[in-house]
Amino acid sequence: SIHAHENRLKIWQQRPFQLAAFILLLLGAVWLIKIYQLSDSQPLSAQNKSIAPNDSINRFILLPDGSKVVLRRNSQLKLDHSFNQSQRVVFLTGEAYFDVAHNPRSPFIIYTGKVKTTVLGTAFNIKAWPGQKNVTVSVNRGKVRVEEPNRLLALLTADKQLIYNTTNSIADEKQVEATKMI
Repeated sequence: SIHAHENRLKIWQQRPFQLAAFILLLLGAVWLIKIYQLSDSQPLSAQNKSIAPNDSINRFILLPDGSKVVLRRNSQLKLDHSFNQSQRVVFLTGEAYFDVAHNPRSPFIIYTGKVKTTVLGTAFNIKAWPGQKNVTVSVNRGKVRVEEPNRLLALLTADKQLIYNTTNSIADEKQVEATKMI
């Protein structure tokens, strides 16, 4: 009888921990579901060629060529109507991180206003917010060519950054630790 009472007491003492563990598990599941819903991961396809700005979330996008894009809050990405044919052309307003699938026969080109960035198989970040005078390109790995309509601004490799002032057309290239910045 004393032994049975001790066992019931032990079970009673363990139940708060079991209840707490169950509540933590339940909260964790709800949190994971919420994160999955907020990530808004979506492919861009022939039917869906534009991702409109959203002020509350970053979006993870898979392009038809296998390239991956993290589109930052309030940013917009549009694919050219002939994307993934002879070349891969996109138009960016805002900020995005690109991890471009290598394809030497089809260049990947990002237009941010009058600045054109041609990718040669790489991962990099571009900031080109409306109303700001600077376009910033930071290369994590690989190589990109950044140019205006009539001149080459820079050929950037890993851990290089270009800050281009669109008002006075001054380009400043510098060494950075891109993985920390991006």
